[in-house]
Amino acid sequence: WVLTLDQDSRVSPEMIFKMLDAYEECDKKNIVAILSPRYRDQSTGLVWGSSVTSIENDHLLFTPVQCCITSGSLIKTSVLSKIGMFDESYFIDYVDIEFCLRCSNFGFIILQINHAILLHSIGNFKINKMMWMRPISTNHSPLRRYYFVRNAIFTYRKFMFTHTKWVFINFCVLIKTIAVIIIFEDCVFDKIRAIFFGFIDGLFKITGKCLRNIK
Repeated sequence: WVLTLDQDSRVSPEMIFKMLDAYEECDKKNIVAILSPRYRDQSTGLVWGSSVTSIENDHLLFTPVQCCITSGSLIKTSVLSKIGMFDESYFIDYVDIEFCLRCSNFGFIILQINHAILLHSIGNFKINKMMWMRPISTNHSPLRRYYFVRNAIFTYRKFMFTHTKWVFINFCVLIKTIAVIIIFEDCVFDKIRAIFFGFIDGLFKITGKCLRNIK
């Protein structure tokens, strides 16, 4: 196994052991590609997961999920040998999503281990209030918004015909995210400008490190 971690993540006690123990209980070991924990935001204490039903599945040892983030994931080395490494042309953002969808194309599955917790924060996590809704903003920089949108477009183009439902749902989430940025975040003009160039570069398949004047 290969453990991947971000610089701002902290492994909770026995997280790895819980993941490997859960794997041993799985009857589909031969097609498992990745084991993923759930995540506790270090500023709010909220626990979230890759599965939209992760709260309802608290009592389950593990839950199959379509995608997971890089940090805290255990990736089986034999999978890397079969499907290849991460796509470095993405540079940052959606690298993990692209890898997960590629795993799916090769017939592998991803398991979220529900009792394994990684302490992790995504941006400057904030819960906002708007009428009865509680939209969440992450307050990333304009440069991260550029990569997020550009690489989302890359991924949609690549998996449009093999994961059509996922592409549609994720695109809707992307539009919602942009709306939250406009309504609740600072530096809106710079972020919208970055998002615009992200769309353009995504459509024209401009990859690698961003060479535009975006900070």
